[in-house]
Amino acid sequence: MAFKKDPQEKKDLDDFLAKVDDLENIMKGFGSTDLTAQKAAFAKADEMIKKETTTGFNRTVINEKAFKDLGNEKNAGQEPAPLQFNSPSMSQDAFLSALEEDANARARARKIRQEKAKKVKEKANEAFHREDYESAHKLYTEAIGCCKDMTLLYTNRAMTRMKLGMYQEAIDDCDFALRIDETWAKAYVLKGNALRSMKKFDDAISAYRELATHHKNKEKMVDKYIRETESERDEVELEKLARKSLEQQDSRCNLVVKLVQALCNRVEPKCESREMTMSCNAATVKMLAGQLEDSLQAQVLFRQEGGFRMLSAKPALKAVLKQKSFATGSESDFARAMLILIRAACAKCPQNTTAFFQEPDSAEIMRNLLGSNDRQVKHAAVVCFFEFASDDKMIELVSQLFSVSWILSSLLHNDIAKLKLLTEAVATLSKYAENEKFRKESLPCFESTVLPLYHQFIDEIGHNQRKDLPLCVQNLCIFMKNDAIRKIVSANAPFLSSCLTCIEKIIQVFEPNQYREEMLSRMLDVTEYVMLHGCSATVDIAPKLTSCLLPALNWKGEVVVQKSLTTMVRCIERSKECVKCFDSSTGLHFVKKIYKLIASENAYLRTYGLKLICYVGQTRVSILRNVPKFDKKYQILRHALRRDATDVDLVNQGHAAVLFGFLSELPGGMDPLVDDLDVGSTLIKYLLELARFAKREHTKVNCTIAVGKMASNDARILAEVRRFDGINILSKNKPPGI
Repeated sequence: MAFKKDPQEKKDLDDFLAKVDDLENIMKGFGSTDLTAQKAAFAKADEMIKKETTTGFNRTVINEKAFKDLGNEKNAGQEPAPLQFNSPSMSQDAFLSALEEDANARARARKIRQEKAKKVKEKANEAFHREDYESAHKLYTEAIGCCKDMTLLYTNRAMTRMKLGMYQEAIDDCDFALRIDETWAKAYVLKGNALRSMKKFDDAISAYRELATHHKNKEKMVDKYIRETESERDEVELEKLARKSLEQQDSRCNLVVKLVQALCNRVEPKCESREMTMSCNAATVKMLAGQLEDSLQAQVLFRQEGGFRMLSAKPALKAVLKQKSFATGSESDFARAMLILIRAACAKCPQNTTAFFQEPDSAEIMRNLLGSNDRQVKHAAVVCFFEFASDDKMIELVSQLFSVSWILSSLLHNDIAKLKLLTEAVATLSKYAENEKFRKESLPCFESTVLPLYHQFIDEIGHNQRKDLPLCVQNLCIFMKNDAIRKIVSANAPFLSSCLTCIEKIIQVFEPNQYREEMLSRMLDVTEYVMLHGCSATVDIAPKLTSCLLPALNWKGEVVVQKSLTTMVRCIERSKECVKCFDSSTGLHFVKKIYKLIASENAYLRTYGLKLICYVGQTRVSILRNVPKFDKKYQILRHALRRDATDVDLVNQGHAAVLFGFLSELPGGMDPLVDDLDVGSTLIKYLLELARFAKREHTKVNCTIAVGKMASNDARILAEVRRFDGINILSKNKPPGI
C-alpha cells in the first residue's frame, strides 16, 4: 500500500513551532530588566494581536466566555477560542492576565490531546509488534494529528515506514522529530538507517556523527554504526566493480559465472556412473574455489550469480553432504571440495557467509560434515568455521544457528585431537571466544564440559611438548576474560594443582628453548588471571606458586620475568604466607635480583619490582637488611623517587617512598643517608616537597608517612626534618620554607 506525503502536516508543524518560539521570546522580553527588550516584546505582542485581528480576531475586551465550554465533551481537546479585546489600548497587567488565562486554557487542551495521542500510540505499538505495519502507520498518523509536537510519535512512525519501504518518508519524520528536539537520539539513528537503506552512505554517516555531537556518551555506538555503514558502502562499490569487470570481459569473472552456471545446469548422462558424476562435480567445484581465492570481486559475483543455490538445484549432491561417512572416495572428495569452495567464498566476506546460511539445510550440512570421521573432510569443515567468524556479527549468527555448547563440544571433541586437528580447532575456537557474547553464553557448560578438557591439556604439558598445547592454554586465557569464568577456574583446586605441577616441570625439567619460554609465558597468563580472585583454592596455592616462580626471576626473557613478578604480587595479595618463601638464604638473592629490576629501563619491571619488595618489606622488614649491600647510599631507590616523566614513574615515587619508610625500621637503616649529610638532606627535602606538591594523592600520603617513620626511627633524620620546617609541612600542609 502506498502512502502520500501530507504537505499540510508539515505546514501545520512549522506554524506551530514558529508560534511557540515567538511566545517564548515575548515572555522573556516581559521579564527582562532591559527596558529596550521590554519595549520590543510589547511591540511584538501588538504585532501578533493585529495579525490575529485580520483573521477574525476581535480586539475588544477579554471574552469571559471564550473558555466557558472548554470542559464540555464536544469541545474536549479543541484549541480555546481566541482572546478578544474591546478597548483600543490595554494595560500591561491586563494583557499579561489575558495571556496567562489563554496559556492555562491551551495547557488544559494540550493535556487532553496528549492523553488521546498516548492511547492511540499504544494501539499503534500493538499493531507494530504483531507486524501489522499498515495499521500501525495509520494509528501513528492519527496520534500525530492529536499531538503534533510529540517526538516519539514521529520516530515510531519512521520505524513503521521503514518496514513498509518508505525510506524517504521515514527520513522526513526523523527531521520533524529533530525540529522539535534536536537532541533526540533515536531520530538520528533511524535517519541514518533509512539513508543506508537508500544507499546514501555518506549522508547516513553524517547523521550518525551529528548524534555524537549531542551525546558524547554514545560515541562507541556511533563508531559501530559508522563502521557498518562504511562496510556496506564498500560492498556496494565492490558489487559495481564486479559487474563492471564482467562487462569488460575480465577472464576470472567470466570463468566464475560460467562455472557456477555449469554446476547448476549440468545434466548427468544416464550412462555415467555415480562415482564419475561425483568426480566431475568435485573437479568443477575445486576449479571454482581456486577462482574465488583472494578475489573479493569474484566472491561477490559468485553470490550474485546464485553460487550457493547450486545444491538446491542438485538434490543428489546435497544428499551426499548430509552424510557423516561416505561410501566411496569420490563422495568424500566431493564433500571436501564443497567445503573448500564454501571457505573460499566466505573468507573475509561476511555477506557471503550470511547468504550461505540463508540456503535451506546449510546449517545441517555443516553440522554433519564437522562431525565426519573422515579427517580431510573434518579438517575442511573446521577451516570453514574459522572463516565464518569474520566479525562479531557473523560469530553471533553462527552461535544462534548451532548453539555455543555444540560449537565448544565439537571443536574440543576427542576425535579432533586423535585426528591431529587440535591446532586448527583451537585457533578457530579462539576467534569465537574473542566475542564477549560468545564467552558469556559458554558459561552454563564451561565447568562441566570445557574446563575438564583444558585440565586434560595442561596435564599433558608435563609429559610432552606438543606444539598445539601453548595455543590451548592461550585459548583458555581468552575465555578467562569473562569474570564469571575466571571465578569458576579460580575455585577449582585440582585444576590449580595441575597448573602448579605444570609450571614446576617447565622451569625445572624442560630444556631451555623457545617452546619452554612460550609455554611458561602462557601458564603465567593463566595464574595471573586465577590470582585476581580470592578464594580458599587460590589462598592455599599462592605460597607454593610464589616459591616455584623465584627461579623464573633470573630468566633472560623479559616477558617471563614481567609475568612472574605480576603473578608473585598477586600471590602475596592473596596470602601473606607467601613472604615466608624469602628465607635468609633466598632473601639475599631475591633482593639482589629485585634491585636489578628496579634499576632497569623497563618501566613494567621497575613498577612490579618496587611493588613486590614493598609487599615483602611490609610483612618481613628483616629481609630488607640486604638492601644496602646492593644499593650504596640508596642511589637506585633515590633515582626511582626522582623519575617523573610518565604516569608509571609517578606511581613508582609512592612505592619508593614507602620503601624508605620500611628501611628506616631496620637498625642502622638510615646510616647510608646520614653518613653523607648532603645526600640525606637532599632526600628529606625532596620527600617533603613531594608530600606537599606531588601530582598524585597517593604519593603525597606515602611520602608523608615515609618522612614520619624516618624521623621517628632516627633522631638525625628528625633534625633534618626540623631544619626544613618539616613538622609544619606534614602537620599543616605548609609549603616548604626553603
